[in-house]
Amino acid sequence: MIVFIGLFITIKHVKMYLIKTIEVVMKLNEAISSRIRELLTQKNMSQYKLEQLSGLTHNTMLCIMSGRYQSCNLKTLIKIISAFNITVSDFFACDKFNLENLIID
Repeated sequence: MIVFIGLFITIKHVKMYLIKTIEVVMKLNEAISSRIRELLTQKNMSQYKLEQLSGLTHNTMLCIMSGRYQSCNLKTLIKIISAFNITVSDFFACDKFNLENLIID
């Protein structure tokens, strides 16, 4: 019985370790839309408010957020980043944008 409990704890620790070390690999457009969602949540901002502040149309924002755009041009991305009132460095300062986590077509 004691051995079983010890084994259970070991398996639990291994599972926790594996969960922490698994990296999510995604396409660049998915990473961008995911980061925008994170920032919307952090800033308690709606997508509509982001559209207003960035000057982007609703359709453009939908295409970015749904991944219909395979890439987002730099000018559009700068508008979004500026609307969040953060720096470009802040936007890209997350593990999503580590090259080993990205699929770039």
